[in-house]
Amino acid sequence: QGLSLTSKGDDVAPGTAFRTGHVINNDEQETQKAHFISVMALEDNTVVNFGDFKNNVVFHNTPTTGGTSDPISVTLNAGESYVIATHMDENMTVPNDVNGTLVTSDKDIVVNCGSWLAGNDPGGKRDIGVDQLVPVGAVSTEYAFIAGQGNAANERALVVATEDGTSGYLWYLKSE
Repeated sequence: QGLSLTSKGDDVAPGTAFRTGHVINNDEQETQKAHFISVMALEDNTVVNFGDFKNNVVFHNTPTTGGTSDPISVTLNAGESYVIATHMDENMTVPNDVNGTLVTSDKDIVVNCGSWLAGNDPGGKRDIGVDQLVPVGAVSTEYAFIAGQGNAANERALVVATEDGTSGYLWYLKSE
């Protein structure tokens, strides 16, 4: 497996509110799959919060209560990073509940998120997916998706709403 990450740049990447998106998974070979969220502070004494995730998501080495994740809060100095990760094991009854996790901070941060050995193919094929996020305020309202030639189970676009009541529309263009 290999991956590459393209930085969004100094003008777009920093912000204080982000929603994460991760590769869609089935529950096959779950012990080999994981999701992660990585943040880096740009200023000293930056408070970062992770929350608004489903109750059955348990992040490794973080406080838990009754099998559910409590909101996670850390304070970082400029250049420091913090990573949370969840492994697809008996702790997650639905392997996609980490999608839409809200990451907020009191000062600008940059955020990367992704999935390790993830996939939805019933044949067990897996891949790595990672991206640098843009803040909620920089999210656009129109996107163009281009299908690859891979298996339809894995070639999927993921749209994460940043507000309640968001509607989505899909126009499908078929080439002749």
